[in-house]
Amino acid sequence: QKWVLPAILLPLILLLADVAYRYIPRSSIRDPPTSGKWKHCIPSGFISGNQTSEQSLNQTMTCVNKCKRFALKTVVYPKDNFTISDQFSCHNCPRPPADDAIFSFIEHHFRKSNEDGEIGSILDVGTGASSLEWIHELNATQWTAITAASSMHSSMMSKFGAKMRPNDELLLGNWMVDGSLAQMKATSFDLVLVDYVIGAMEPFSPFAQDQLASRISRYVKDKVYFVGQEPYRLPSDGSMHLDDTGQLLLDIFKLRDVCQLLAGTRFYREFPVEWAIRNLEKAGYRIDEVRMFPIVWGPSALSKQIHLCDQYAYEGSHLTYDASDSRRFSKELKHQTTQLRKYLASSEVVGSIGACFGMEWVIAASHSMH
Repeated sequence: QKWVLPAILLPLILLLADVAYRYIPRSSIRDPPTSGKWKHCIPSGFISGNQTSEQSLNQTMTCVNKCKRFALKTVVYPKDNFTISDQFSCHNCPRPPADDAIFSFIEHHFRKSNEDGEIGSILDVGTGASSLEWIHELNATQWTAITAASSMHSSMMSKFGAKMRPNDELLLGNWMVDGSLAQMKATSFDLVLVDYVIGAMEPFSPFAQDQLASRISRYVKDKVYFVGQEPYRLPSDGSMHLDDTGQLLLDIFKLRDVCQLLAGTRFYREFPVEWAIRNLEKAGYRIDEVRMFPIVWGPSALSKQIHLCDQYAYEGSHLTYDASDSRRFSKELKHQTTQLRKYLASSEVVGSIGACFGMEWVIAASHSMH
């Protein structure tokens, strides 16, 4: 009889534990940073309330390796055959490095591959504020920047128009539309930059990503650099073993994509580095080097991801064919974004050092004809 009571209580305890795990709000079960997995990486000044410390994730190799391991958990395919950088790609991280890791790698690689070390002319295949700012600082002999988004073209003209020299070009056009870039004056470039273009093509030229390398090949005089982001691993891909901060970021990215789909727009569709390498080789390129960079996200960048849901989902969009259902959808999405903002604001890991999630890749290639 002494085993009767334990036999009754044990299933009840297990049931209560399961309910608690499933339904207690995430913010109430988040590990305090002082006792969590990132304790030794968080600046002591931050924990004590003095947030002026300049310590960052890449200050110690222990923290660097921890960030690499966390980032690798979030991608679909293992990266055992690729070099993973000790530098991070910083997405508005709390204490950003002096130089952008991706652009620094590209500049160093290009200068090292050229005997004179000069940059020469640059083609920015899909321009944005970051890439064009970097190109302007390089003082290239001439540059041409392309965008398929009229809003981006207007924004870039406002910001860089006065800085352009007679031979510089900032053009509105789509690489997949024949004749769209007929006004381009330059015919070949020393450095061709394809920065986050493959994923960004989806809203403008869906399912045409495999044609891009061939379309731009005649403009490649020397080197081309493709930059992209690994697709995120999802629970359907297998167990992820994310910590609480990692799960928070995954929730943010999933909700962002859901909001865009409900609003009737296509979200960016990223491709793994293995896919990019295959397509470059098919298009006749020689792969010179591949480098992977863990991504570190700060609160500002993550807040922008949540804001995209506001922008797409409930600024006049009809989410369903039924108006009342649409309002319910909108109300629930607003509740979800409010909750995510609350969780994000309470995350001392994100606020102090940034969260490691996802990886970017850079492929340095040359055309085999050259």
